[in-house]
Amino acid sequence: MLSLLLMAAAAFSQVKMTPNWEIKADAVSWFKADNNTRGLAYNPATDHVLVVARTGAPRVVILNAANGDSLGTLDLTNVGGGTFPINLIDVDENGVIYACNLSVSNTANFKVYRWQNEAAQPTVAFDALFPTTPHRYGDAFGVVGTGANTEIYAAGGGNTLHAGLLTTADGVTYVVNDTIRVGTRARLGIDATAPAGNIWGNAYGVRPALFDQTGMLLGGVAEAVAGFQSCGIKYFKTTPEFIAVNQNISAGLPKWTRLINVTNGPERAFAVGETAMVGTNANLNGTGAFGYDPVRNALIVLLSNNVIGSYSLAEAVTRVPVTFQIDMGIQKQLGFFKPDSQIVVLRGNFINEANPGLEEWKGNRIEAFASAANPDVYTLTVGFPASAAGSEFEFKYVIENLTARGDSATQGGSWENVDNRKFTLAAGGQVLDKVYFNNKTSVSAKVKVTFWVNTATVPDTITSRANIQIRGNEAPLTWDNATGGKLNYVSGDYWTTTLEFESGTELRFKLFADSENDGNSGWEANLGTGSTNREWKVGNADETVPLLFYNTVNGRDQFYTPFTDADKIDVLLRVNVAGYQDWNPATREIGIRGGVAPFDWGTSFKLAPEQDTQNAGQLNYPAANFWSGVAQFPKAAADVPYQFVVLEKGTDNVVLWENQLGGFGGNRQLLLNTATPDTTLYWKWLGDVPPLPTNNKDAITVTFRTDVTKAIRERGFSHGDTLEAVAGYNATANTVGRVRLARQGFTNIYQGQLDLVSTINKDLDYQYYVTKNGVEVRENYYDFNFTGSPASRAERRRLNVPGATFQIDDVEASEVNARRQPTFPNQSRLARNVMVTWEVDLRPAIYQVMAGDTLFDIQGDFNITKATNILAAGVWMNGPAVGGWSNTGGDWGLGLQNNLNKKMYDDGTNGDRVAGDSIFTRMVLASPDSTGIGSKSQVGQVYKFGIQGGDNEGGKGGFGNNHVANIDDSGPTFTIYTQFGSINPAYYDAWDFDNRRPTAVKDRPGQAPLAYVLEQNYPNPFNPETEIRYGIPKNTRVTLSIYNLAGQLVATLFDGAQVAGTHSVRWNGFDRDGQRASSGIYLYKLETPDFVKTNKMVLTK
Repeated sequence: MLSLLLMAAAAFSQVKMTPNWEIKADAVSWFKADNNTRGLAYNPATDHVLVVARTGAPRVVILNAANGDSLGTLDLTNVGGGTFPINLIDVDENGVIYACNLSVSNTANFKVYRWQNEAAQPTVAFDALFPTTPHRYGDAFGVVGTGANTEIYAAGGGNTLHAGLLTTADGVTYVVNDTIRVGTRARLGIDATAPAGNIWGNAYGVRPALFDQTGMLLGGVAEAVAGFQSCGIKYFKTTPEFIAVNQNISAGLPKWTRLINVTNGPERAFAVGETAMVGTNANLNGTGAFGYDPVRNALIVLLSNNVIGSYSLAEAVTRVPVTFQIDMGIQKQLGFFKPDSQIVVLRGNFINEANPGLEEWKGNRIEAFASAANPDVYTLTVGFPASAAGSEFEFKYVIENLTARGDSATQGGSWENVDNRKFTLAAGGQVLDKVYFNNKTSVSAKVKVTFWVNTATVPDTITSRANIQIRGNEAPLTWDNATGGKLNYVSGDYWTTTLEFESGTELRFKLFADSENDGNSGWEANLGTGSTNREWKVGNADETVPLLFYNTVNGRDQFYTPFTDADKIDVLLRVNVAGYQDWNPATREIGIRGGVAPFDWGTSFKLAPEQDTQNAGQLNYPAANFWSGVAQFPKAAADVPYQFVVLEKGTDNVVLWENQLGGFGGNRQLLLNTATPDTTLYWKWLGDVPPLPTNNKDAITVTFRTDVTKAIRERGFSHGDTLEAVAGYNATANTVGRVRLARQGFTNIYQGQLDLVSTINKDLDYQYYVTKNGVEVRENYYDFNFTGSPASRAERRRLNVPGATFQIDDVEASEVNARRQPTFPNQSRLARNVMVTWEVDLRPAIYQVMAGDTLFDIQGDFNITKATNILAAGVWMNGPAVGGWSNTGGDWGLGLQNNLNKKMYDDGTNGDRVAGDSIFTRMVLASPDSTGIGSKSQVGQVYKFGIQGGDNEGGKGGFGNNHVANIDDSGPTFTIYTQFGSINPAYYDAWDFDNRRPTAVKDRPGQAPLAYVLEQNYPNPFNPETEIRYGIPKNTRVTLSIYNLAGQLVATLFDGAQVAGTHSVRWNGFDRDGQRASSGIYLYKLETPDFVKTNKMVLTK
């Protein structure tokens, strides 16, 4: 069981071994990353390196140990059999060569071949089965001794229990002497220290271990010394003694070889050198081999699939051992150290030779083991350069979570709360005296310490599901996620926990915030204390630490609060604008309006955008989504109504009240009383509208192209204004993107390109914006055919995304086309007084009702059902353009009817040009001096019409749809013409708004009258055309003709069979010869087999 990891900037204890030469995989034809090169040995008799390679064909390549050059191959006569006929190789002290096959079958013999020298043919030294199963041998192979004292050891990856021992009587042929029960520890590496001596074994997933000849485990090398994925092993009987192992078998992980000093046994082994990273190719069989070159004092390495090389040991062998001892017994009793889940790390001020990029007090972990005599005492031996003898070093111990293993740069965990420990390196190394963690040798009294934390200063969307922690230096606190200082949510922004510490403990801690455990987390900034952490000394009795606010400013006092005025109630208010899709920080800011000072309904209490934490790299949430401020209220009971408002940047002009977003109605409420302490109000989404979740995956590039001719004509746009397309609303892209459009030459066409992540074959919602004189406004747009939800989407343009790259052309000169040109309200103040003549054309209403539809009053019961009553009922104008929406007695209906200042006329007065032409008029003075709600001071004006005073212009629905028009203030008068119902043209299908005339006449056969009907034409008098409407109660033949007063036929409008129902036909004033008829009185006649009727009409010029 791993109980303890000691970190002593472990890389300090080992050096990077300099390569004499290297052969990388794929550099030669016989060595590739194909798992076929697994065996290597150094031949002391020839100063050569022998490499077993199977790529292409089996061979043993002879290399020059001085430079790695190829010198030829061994003779492989008689070599064959097994899964692979030759796999591994070793050489005895006299240069006799041995190689083995790989046998993975219970029926296939394991073979060993022998070469007397490099020029000899091989002989078969062994060809038989071992008596144990499973029978896999040849993954691990080692030779020790010479002549008749030679011993051969073999093991395999499939053997979970045994390794085989072969011995000889003549040094030529071998027999099975024994099978040694070593478990899984020699599957990928085996080597003996001497004939009949102890045995080193290694396998992936277990640490290198030493056994005796009976298989008894004598000890193991710490995992962090040997490496987590160490494999292969070679013992070198040198002074000092070493083993070599390879590191990491998995693909993508760096590969290297490590040299370990084992002079004092496996438990006190320490790493003294390693190669640089030699590759990242997978070595899933965990194969490789080693040799020692005494001529050059070099380690010869094969790390399969990655490198063959020679590495200098000149510096590596000059290490001296230092043994550290620490007693963790008291920490176990206190529950501060849990061996099953925690580790101890040693950190110091050691220079990191192997990884200079790491700072002092950081490094790699080294594993240690409890003493058999005292399981509370843990020891570890670390190598230091002999040249550093006489130098003083500093270090500390740190308790960390076991899951933190492998993070060499972290500085988390619970550090000892003592001065740095010190030692002076002795010439031959030393064993340091045993110490106790925190120097604590006994258990003392516990004190309960309560912490309260306020998260209103965390620049993130902290909710009750967040993970708020105190991390620190004393158990149960740690500096990582294993800390016992997890806070419990109370309400609002408040969190708390109570922890136990020993009396007198000097705490060092900081706050850590993780928003809803989503990985967007971070430490608070450094405090203005000596340690830059929060500091607290635990007293002798239970206590409560003052309220802590998460700190975002370096150097701030550890007990900082955002409150300032002791004589008032300070309240920190916060709002998040991320769900407001029209937000633009370049042109907007946030304020509060309310009913109790310092709030006011007419003046904004301005908030400020929050700033990112000064602790760089922490809390990646964009803090500027939050706007906040501290409001100071009198210490008195109060019910404070308020709303957040969106303002034009740099002004107090309200662009939007948050309840207009539809998340709630009315106002927010803040309840105060004389006992209310300074506090924070839990943050809100603007309008209670959170951001929409997105799941788009297609990268698209869209080109926006639009024509601003109409916008220029209507004074909503001028060349020089900023025109932008904004796309991705309603989660139709992962983010709302914005692009400035550029004018194309000297035309009125503007164009720009935007990259987004959206979804092909689904809608992309977008909008045009103009910034004029520093004020940003959205275009006037409504999708009259939209039937989806939410209803607010109808205010956006949209296009189904056809592919990864496409263009949108909004260039149509139309009132109703979805691709129509944009228009914009001009929010500039009028330059002068302008007498505005407002005209509304009621013909769309008349024709729609004539077609059988009803204009429904959406706020009352003034529904319009008869076309003949419309002109008599009259029409009223409502909205800011005529002074506001409010009227005594009600905004619409009788309240509007009774406001004669909003009544319109078709009698030749009040600016009406032609009496009785269905175009009603009202003259209103617009002035830059106009103030208050319903101001007429701006160029852009909002308004709506209602027949008989009812809110019925939408026809059916259309709530919130209003007209917007811009006044031309270049002169003292201006006329604005509007077609009734153009706020909802989809309903008015009997009228063509683009051409300002009725549409093709509709037959409605399903609405058959009870008798024949011929209605009066409309309009009458008329010019140039009129409509004649009639009904027939049954299917019959119908003729509708026009005659002059002399009885002469002028035109036949219809002659044929018709089904029962209501029908209408339009006459354009031309006779049957295609000539325009002269003005005068005409007769129109409806004839059927059993009905005839004639009416008069007047054509005027």
